[in-house]
Amino acid sequence: MIRLEFFHRINADLMATRPFDYPYSMPGLKACKAAEFQGGHAAHWDMFDRVQRAHLTECLNIADFEVLRQCAADVGLDEEVTKECPSAHPRVPCYPSGKGGF
Repeated sequence: MIRLEFFHRINADLMATRPFDYPYSMPGLKACKAAEFQGGHAAHWDMFDRVQRAHLTECLNIADFEVLRQCAADVGLDEEVTKECPSAHPRVPCYPSGKGGF
């Protein structure tokens, strides 16, 4: 059973007004994995929740590196590490020096 409060988190009307194509999930998933490398499972899920809010409620382009970098900063991840990888493209692996950038 899906809880009613879940539907209040999804802002489809706002997403329809955005000038970008509906974003694909791989960059956000890579950002979550990068967060895990930095701070373990708790950091992964903090980043996951932040990316979901950015996507579903704030209707931001989660395929954009700058949006993901801001999400990382919002959950307290090391911005210097996230800056090390300029691409959020899913085909560009970027875990520089094992530090977990995305």
